Amino acid sequence: LKEGNQPRKMKIMVPPLDDASVPVPNRTNDSDAGSLAEKLKVYEGTALGRGSKDLYVYESKDPVFENGNFRLNFHGRVNKPSVKNFQMVSREDIDDVICQFGKVDEDIFHLDFKAPLNACQAFAFALCQFNL
Repeated sequence: LKEGNQPRKMKIMVPPLDDASVPVPNRTNDSDAGSLAEKLKVYEGTALGRGSKDLYVYESKDPVFENGNFRLNFHGRVNKPSVKNFQMVSREDIDDVICQFGKVDEDIFHLDFKAPLNACQAFAFALCQFNL
Protein backbone atom coordinates (compact mmCIF):
# COMPACT_ATOMS: atom_id res chain seq x y z
CA LEU A 1 0.00 0.00 0.00
CA LYS A 2 1.12 3.49 -0.74
CA GLU A 3 0.97 6.01 2.09
CA GLY A 4 -1.52 8.19 0.18
CA ASN A 5 -4.02 5.35 -0.20
CA GLN A 6 -4.74 5.11 3.51
CA PRO A 7 -8.16 6.55 4.45
CA ARG A 8 -8.26 9.46 6.86
CA LYS A 9 -9.76 8.94 10.31
CA MET A 10 -11.98 11.48 12.01
CA LYS A 11 -13.89 11.64 15.28
CA ILE A 12 -16.40 14.38 16.03
CA MET A 13 -18.42 15.51 19.02
CA VAL A 14 -21.50 17.65 18.44
CA PRO A 15 -24.14 19.05 20.77
CA PRO A 16 -27.81 18.26 20.21
CA LEU A 17 -29.93 20.67 18.13
CA ASP A 18 -32.93 22.66 19.31
CA ASP A 19 -36.20 22.91 17.34
CA ALA A 20 -34.68 25.55 15.02
CA SER A 21 -31.66 23.30 14.19
CA VAL A 22 -29.36 25.47 16.29
CA PRO A 23 -26.77 23.64 18.42
CA VAL A 24 -27.53 23.76 22.14
CA PRO A 25 -24.46 25.22 23.91
CA ASN A 26 -22.35 22.81 25.92
CA ARG A 27 -22.62 23.85 29.54
CA THR A 28 -20.27 22.33 32.06
CA ASN A 29 -20.64 22.21 35.80
CA ASP A 30 -18.23 21.28 38.55
CA SER A 31 -18.91 17.55 38.21
CA ASP A 32 -18.33 17.52 34.43
CA ALA A 33 -15.02 17.30 32.63
CA GLY A 34 -14.05 20.84 31.64
CA SER A 35 -13.15 20.84 27.94
CA LEU A 36 -14.56 18.88 25.02
CA ALA A 37 -11.21 17.08 24.73
CA GLU A 38 -11.51 15.96 28.37
CA LYS A 39 -15.09 14.84 27.77
CA LEU A 40 -13.97 12.84 24.75
CA LYS A 41 -11.43 11.01 26.91
CA VAL A 42 -14.17 10.17 29.41
CA TYR A 43 -16.48 8.97 26.63
CA GLU A 44 -13.79 6.88 24.88
CA GLY A 45 -14.40 3.88 27.11
CA THR A 46 -18.18 3.97 26.75
CA ALA A 47 -20.60 3.19 23.96
CA LEU A 48 -21.75 6.80 23.94
CA GLY A 49 -23.25 7.92 20.69
CA ARG A 50 -26.76 8.67 19.66
CA GLY A 51 -28.23 8.03 23.11
CA SER A 52 -26.40 10.84 24.90
CA LYS A 53 -28.35 13.89 26.02
CA ASP A 54 -25.45 16.35 26.09
CA LEU A 55 -23.14 15.32 23.22
CA TYR A 56 -23.15 13.05 20.19
CA VAL A 57 -19.95 11.23 19.23
CA TYR A 58 -19.41 10.06 15.66
CA GLU A 59 -16.46 8.37 13.97
CA SER A 60 -15.51 7.85 10.36
CA LYS A 61 -16.65 4.45 9.16
CA ASP A 62 -13.85 2.01 8.43
CA PRO A 63 -13.73 1.15 4.73
CA VAL A 64 -13.42 -2.37 3.38
CA PHE A 65 -10.14 -3.22 1.65
CA GLU A 66 -10.79 -5.14 -1.58
CA ASN A 67 -8.96 -5.46 -4.88
CA GLY A 68 -6.14 -3.23 -3.61
CA ASN A 69 -8.45 -0.30 -2.74
CA PHE A 70 -10.33 0.96 0.28
CA ARG A 71 -14.09 1.12 -0.41
CA LEU A 72 -17.16 2.60 1.25
CA ASN A 73 -20.70 1.99 0.01
CA PHE A 74 -22.17 5.37 -0.95
CA HIS A 75 -25.16 3.76 -2.72
CA GLY A 76 -24.38 5.51 -6.02
CA ARG A 77 -23.85 9.02 -4.60
CA VAL A 78 -20.04 8.92 -5.00
CA ASN A 79 -18.12 7.50 -7.94
CA LYS A 80 -14.49 8.64 -7.58
CA PRO A 81 -12.00 7.19 -5.09
CA SER A 82 -10.40 9.77 -2.79
CA VAL A 83 -8.78 9.86 0.64
CA LYS A 84 -11.20 12.74 1.35
CA ASN A 85 -14.28 10.48 1.08
CA PHE A 86 -15.84 9.67 4.45
CA GLN A 87 -18.97 8.43 6.20
CA MET A 88 -19.68 9.35 9.84
CA VAL A 89 -21.46 6.80 12.04
CA SER A 90 -22.16 6.35 15.73
CA ARG A 91 -20.54 3.53 17.68
CA GLU A 92 -23.99 2.16 18.45
CA ASP A 93 -25.08 1.69 14.82
CA ILE A 94 -22.39 1.62 12.14
CA ASP A 95 -24.99 1.11 9.41
CA ASP A 96 -26.76 4.43 10.13
CA VAL A 97 -24.71 7.03 8.24
CA ILE A 98 -25.18 10.50 9.77
CA CYS A 99 -22.96 12.37 7.30
CA GLN A 100 -21.17 11.38 4.10
CA PHE A 101 -18.83 13.27 1.84
CA GLY A 102 -17.41 12.01 -1.42
CA LYS A 103 -15.85 12.91 -4.73
CA VAL A 104 -17.98 12.74 -7.89
CA ASP A 105 -15.74 14.60 -10.35
CA GLU A 106 -12.34 16.33 -10.46
CA ASP A 107 -13.44 19.30 -8.32
CA ILE A 108 -16.99 18.26 -7.36
CA PHE A 109 -18.00 16.59 -4.10
CA HIS A 110 -21.34 15.53 -2.59
CA LEU A 111 -22.15 16.23 1.06
CA ASP A 112 -25.14 14.49 2.64
CA PHE A 113 -26.18 14.84 6.28
CA LYS A 114 -29.12 14.39 8.62
CA ALA A 115 -30.07 15.27 12.18
CA PRO A 116 -28.54 15.81 14.67
CA LEU A 117 -26.18 17.68 12.32
CA ASN A 118 -27.05 20.97 10.68
CA ALA A 119 -25.63 22.27 7.39
CA CYS A 120 -22.93 24.40 9.02
CA GLN A 121 -21.61 21.49 11.10
CA ALA A 122 -21.61 19.07 8.14
CA PHE A 123 -19.79 21.61 5.96
CA ALA A 124 -17.18 22.17 8.69
CA PHE A 125 -16.50 18.42 8.86
CA ALA A 126 -16.11 18.30 5.07
CA LEU A 127 -13.60 21.17 5.19
CA CYS A 128 -11.53 19.15 7.67
CA GLN A 129 -10.71 16.75 4.83
CA PHE A 130 -8.90 19.40 2.78
CA ASN A 131 -5.38 20.73 3.26
CA LEU A 132 -6.28 24.42 3.43
